Amino acid sequence: MLQSWPIVLTVSGLAVSALFARAVRGHFVSDSLPPAMKFLVAVSYLAIFVYLFTLWTGDAKLWQCVAGLSLQIFAAGLFNWAKNATFDNRLTAAFDIDKPIFLMKSGPYRFVRHPFYASYIAFWVGSSLAANSVFLYIICFALVVAYVIAALFEESKFKNSPFAADYQRYSRQTGFLFPRFPALSKEDRRESQPPF
Repeated sequence: MLQSWPIVLTVSGLAVSALFARAVRGHFVSDSLPPAMKFLVAVSYLAIFVYLFTLWTGDAKLWQCVAGLSLQIFAAGLFNWAKNATFDNRLTAAFDIDKPIFLMKSGPYRFVRHPFYASYIAFWVGSSLAANSVFLYIICFALVVAYVIAALFEESKFKNSPFAADYQRYSRQTGFLFPRFPALSKEDRRESQPPF
């Protein structure tokens, strides 16, 4: 049974990474890719080659293959949901120095502030598990750090824009990269306590 997993994971990995790659030029609307984004794209290409090589030479367990495929499928679904939500108001590429002209709150943006980055992270974590490669785990960690930095950079653009107050309220209601559960947050527990 494990012999068929490399085939399934090769098809899945290539399909999802192609989905991401097409969006870099086809969906995001930057005039030119910022240097940091070009570097991120180059590291992603390196990661997919390492993924494909180690997928066929590695020794991933069945649970890693199942978890990896599940995360890749989840990543594709979340990415497409975010892409559809932003189809009429397209975003610029990561690390672009544009000024925000709208605040997206629909689709997956109701739950997380950075669904595109969350989908990339899910994909690379899943791919790393499926390939079970130390080298790919290191690249995955570097990519996750880069996505977090890109998300923080975008948040700083909103904090210095006319949307600052609205974005602050929005940030309290939604998660950064993972859905926020208000009932579990300290701020909401404090607000729900009686004033006496």
